[in-house]
Parts: sequence; structure tokens; C-alpha cells
Amino acid sequence: MDLLDRLLGHDAWTTQQLLQRCRDLSDEQLDREFDIAHRSVRATLTHVIRNVEVWSQLMAGRQVVEGSGTSVGELIARLNRVAAELAQLARGVAERRAWDARFLDTLDSPPVEKTFGGGIAHIVTHSMHHRAQLLYMLRRLGVKDLPEGDVLSWEQQTGGVSLRDVVETDLAEFFEHQRDPVANAMAAFPPRDCDAFMTHWQRILADDNVVKRTIVFGAEVAGNVLCWEESGERLVGYWLGRRFWRQGIATRALSTFTALIPHRPLHAHVARQNVASLRVLEKCGFEALDKCRAAAPTGGEVVEEIVYSLSKRWNAITR
Repeated sequence: MDLLDRLLGHDAWTTQQLLQRCRDLSDEQLDREFDIAHRSVRATLTHVIRNVEVWSQLMAGRQVVEGSGTSVGELIARLNRVAAELAQLARGVAERRAWDARFLDTLDSPPVEKTFGGGIAHIVTHSMHHRAQLLYMLRRLGVKDLPEGDVLSWEQQTGGVSLRDVVETDLAEFFEHQRDPVANAMAAFPPRDCDAFMTHWQRILADDNVVKRTIVFGAEVAGNVLCWEESGERLVGYWLGRRFWRQGIATRALSTFTALIPHRPLHAHVARQNVASLRVLEKCGFEALDKCRAAAPTGGEVVEEIVYSLSKRWNAITR
């Protein structure tokens, strides 16, 4: 995780934490006027997210389109989308070493060229400035358990790992992750071609009964984790890009994810040879129940699986 990932990952995660703290506020509280920032929690949060949207569109060379939706849930969805877009754009800038390359700010009159490095730095520092104001307003509203908001606290608390809602732009990364032959062999799960993969994921996105999250490490899409019902059981599964293996990311992601799922027990079926995933499940409190033999997803050779169950809430990070 490099400096860029730390800055963008912390920025998106901390704003999301403030939004989550706002879920229990009434409309009156969200719109109560203060003598600071944009005068209310809702207006300031909307301003922060709109700023990321506008500058991301400008740097991508797209027409600036006004975002819509100012409920807490809608603001979270807008943040998830634009954080993914910004991370992808910024990673491209970093790979090209194009920090001093220029884009055209068409909102200035007349339009003015500005650097990508300056634009990205502006987004991060702008959000940080307004989050300090939001913390002040939320304290005045009596909100407890507010985050410190600094990068070191974020890194120590999360290890740089966070979960967010899946957005369409994540699917290209998911597709590449599941094409890795080493991962396919370990999981005893063959890759899907592009059409089959996208069809499969469109069904997942459309199914409200499936809980799905993108695993983010810093600002990068590291994988996904799901919970779904099958044959009367609630199952969980995850897929992590190979570049993110052996860093504790899967354990943190699965532990955080299972804490979001109230249903117990949860079950997982893992190929016997997938030793790494067996260890992740055990660190997250899952216990081996049984062994079974199952046909490979494409109808190929039979795979020996171990069935795991999680019967209680568990925090792998503190154990």
C-alpha cells in the first residue's frame, strides 16, 4: 500500500464513517443550521461528495454532471461510486507518472489548465477540511463514537482494509481476479469468460437477498465477499486478487463482513487443498463440521470440500 493508496483509502473511509454515524439522525438534525461550513450536516456532506464528483469528472475529461440524492443512503451510494472512479483515475496517473500533466478545468471562465497532482491533492485536503467542521457539528448534535479522522488511526484500526458497496466499475477488477490460474487451481473453481461473468454478476447486483461488498485495500479494489442463501443455508464466500494474498486482508475483510450479517449459523464450503482459505475461516471463528464431495462448477472432476460453520459473532482482529 503506497502513499497514494493511504491518502485516498483514508479519505473515502473516513467520510463514509461520518455518513454511517448520520444514519440515526432525523431530517431536522441533518438540516439544523450552525455557524460553520455550509451551515448543516447534510449540506456539508453533499458539498464534500459533490467536490469529489466534479473534480473526478474534470480530470477524466468528461462533462460535469450534477449528482442527485441527498439522503444519507443516497450520499453513501454516491460516495462509493465516485471513490472507485477517483481511485482508478489516480492510479492511472501514478502509473504514468503524470502528476504534472495537465487537464482542462472547463468550469473556470475562461477554462484553465491544472495539474493532475494538484487536482488529486485538492480533493483530499478539501475533504479533510470539511470533515473537521462535520465533527464539530456532529458533536453539537450529541453524536457519540466519532472517528479520530487521522490517517494513523485509520491504518491501525483497519489495516488499510475496508468494505463498501459493489459498483459497476468494480466488475472489471473482479473479472481479472477470477481469471488467475493459480487462484483457480487453489479454489478448484474455473474462470468464467467475460459474458458469463458479467451475466453472473448482474444477477448478483439485482438480487437484494445477496449481501455483497467490495474489499478495498487502501484505495485499490482487492476483491469481493458475498453472503447468499442456498438450500436453506446462509453461505459466505470471498475472492481476493492474488496480489493481495498473505497480507491479512482476507481475514480482516471476512471478520468485518460477518459482523454485518446478523444471521447465524453461517456456512462456507472450501476445497480441501485451499489451505490459505481454511486458515482465514478458522481465524474468523468458523469451525469445520464435515467433509463432502462435490462436482466442480463446470461439471468436471469431483472436488473434496470441507464444510465450515460460524455459530457466534467473532472478532478475528482482537484475538
